Amino acid sequence: MGKVGSALKMMMMLQSRGKMKIKEIASELEISERQVQEYRNELEQAGVFINSQSGKYGGYSLGGNYRLSLPITSMDMSILDNVSEYLELSNNMYSKEYKSILDKIASKCNVKHTDDMGVDYFHIQSRGSISPEEERKRCFKISDAYITKRKLVIKYRSVNSDMTERTVHPYGLYTYNGDTYMVAFCEYRNEMRDFKICRIIDMDVTDEKYERDKKFDFSTYTKNSIGNYKGDEYDVHIIVKEPFATIVRERIITENQIITELENGSIDFRARIKGYPQIKSWILGMGSCVKVIEPEILKKEIIEEIDTLKNEYSK
Repeated sequence: MGKVGSALKMMMMLQSRGKMKIKEIASELEISERQVQEYRNELEQAGVFINSQSGKYGGYSLGGNYRLSLPITSMDMSILDNVSEYLELSNNMYSKEYKSILDKIASKCNVKHTDDMGVDYFHIQSRGSISPEEERKRCFKISDAYITKRKLVIKYRSVNSDMTERTVHPYGLYTYNGDTYMVAFCEYRNEMRDFKICRIIDMDVTDEKYERDKKFDFSTYTKNSIGNYKGDEYDVHIIVKEPFATIVRERIITENQIITELENGSIDFRARIKGYPQIKSWILGMGSCVKVIEPEILKKEIIEEIDTLKNEYSK
């Protein structure tokens, strides 16, 4: 946790509990008692007064009236308003809570919302079919299982509409293209898997405990993935013509990609990528503007897909 985050968490702890000893605060924030005193000074400089009482029943408590004097400008509020609108349009489960927090910040910092702080931003975002309320309930249950280290039993509908019951060990949540996913170890598959929240039909938190692998790292788990697809890695080599050459230049598909400009405006694209279904979908989406050099299996399946399409349209 960063320095500012720890100071704010200290303020919220005092606000909810009334009075705490320095030793208790240091233990909960996993910092030294000296740092607690430093955070107290920083909060008071920001307009948050901390009462200090010595003795057996003493400790720190939050002053009655305070007004944050954080250096937030009208332009800052305009940016935060823009994020709020994005969350609302994307049907994010926390959009209402975010807006409520934003209003509190504006009130405490004495900053007004304004529509005259720059160019308007518009958002085009598809909405998920699950309601924010239902998604929030499911995420809260996953969070409860994660915090208490208890296994979840879920009924899950796969992309092929197959319904399976699985016992999983939650590791976290993330969003991708407006949808929320759970990262969890799946006992059924005996590996880490991603579960789309809207495809979880039912879930129960069990009494059975699980131990999380401390070596698990989300950035390593998603490294070289295209989108949120995982699986085996492939050395992908393609030639891309315009107009898709420009589109590919504009994106970082993976950090290891190498793009070489060709004389005719095309590009030579090479990368090591995970997620074969998404790789194939990406290639097919570029139509005749792409030529697959490798892997050989991808080239073969692209040809088969084209032949299938020809047969379908000739019927």
